[in-house]
Amino acid sequence: MIFEFKFADIGEGVHEGKVLALSVKPGASVEQGDILAEVETDKVVAEIPSSKSGTLVRYGVKEGETIKVGETLAFVELAAGESSQVVVDRPHESVGVVGALIESEAGAVMKASTEGQQSQSEQSFPPMVLATPLARKLASDWGINLTSISGSGPHGRVTKEDLEQRHNQPGQVEKSSSPASIGQLTSSVEELTTTRKTIATNMELSGGIPTATLHELCVIDQLVELRKDLNQGRTNNLGYLPFFIKALAVTLRRFPQFNATFDRSTNQVTTYSQINLGVAVDTEQGLMVPVVERVDSLTIEQINHQFDQLVVQAKERTLPLAKLRGGTFTISNYGSFGGLYGNPLILPPQVGIMGLGRIHQTPVVNRRGEIITATALPISLVIDHRVIDGAPAAQFISCFRSLLEQPAKLLLMMA
Repeated sequence: MIFEFKFADIGEGVHEGKVLALSVKPGASVEQGDILAEVETDKVVAEIPSSKSGTLVRYGVKEGETIKVGETLAFVELAAGESSQVVVDRPHESVGVVGALIESEAGAVMKASTEGQQSQSEQSFPPMVLATPLARKLASDWGINLTSISGSGPHGRVTKEDLEQRHNQPGQVEKSSSPASIGQLTSSVEELTTTRKTIATNMELSGGIPTATLHELCVIDQLVELRKDLNQGRTNNLGYLPFFIKALAVTLRRFPQFNATFDRSTNQVTTYSQINLGVAVDTEQGLMVPVVERVDSLTIEQINHQFDQLVVQAKERTLPLAKLRGGTFTISNYGSFGGLYGNPLILPPQVGIMGLGRIHQTPVVNRRGEIITATALPISLVIDHRVIDGAPAAQFISCFRSLLEQPAKLLLMMA
């Protein structure tokens, strides 16, 4: 009896994925839990396990193709004693498959699906290569054959570092595109990645929000000194971002109307008691926004530790899907890339976002009327003007600025 695996929604809002690798050769046996494929969605690179034991008859998709939710991933002939019950298996929150039985003989299925062409099991099949999901993604992007690389990981597993080393070798042939000459100009066309498509969709939705932006300049000399003192004797220094995150959490606690989402279809605003702060992270695949949950209950030390972990997972595409959901407000630190002032886009259905610019030295006038050089941080608050007015927005950014300029107020939250 043939069991048909269909690709399921492996995370909230996932509609399709790109098949990076097919892990089992047709005709080979599979056990429950064996990885059938690696699929890249807009959020993660997920390993899809088999929920049944048997023999892989064929795949319903090829490497590099896009598979949509509900389409067939693979056909498996069930082993003797395997249940024929149709089930939905979700062994891990970041992966998922659903099964549907085909009540016919395996030969009939193969004949119907491969009539007039060579069956997949008879076609040449590349040797299996152990590789991390990120390594497979890079190999696909850079046009590198994984079979040509000796992996440095456990059991010869090919890692990101192996791919980067090969990619940086002189004379390495890059993945080619088809340039088109227009007069003296050349151009290349490439399809958006899965992640980039989702970013494009979200930005289009964000563009429909009527926003207002407030800019401020924070003098953070006291914060610079506080951070310097706290880092004395530490091997893992605290960055500035954990302080910014903590100050924003305190501000959101004082102004709960900003810790909310807006549903235009029902004209309802939902305000949350729990503060889950999304932090924009730049990765090779594009923008990702992992979420630090209950950030108002965390110390700066805990925030620093959790955020470091999230950044590593985001860059390696190993973030649990739960860490990409449930954000109630977002912070964007474009200053780490050199930006001074910005106008970041709100991530719907949230109602606000805080942008952080580049820390720099600038002349300011102190309380005695003297011109001095100070350490400054530009900040930008963007609000959804449909649900938040200018006055509370000004109070919000003023509170945030005060906490950064007088960081001793945050010490009570650091114990």
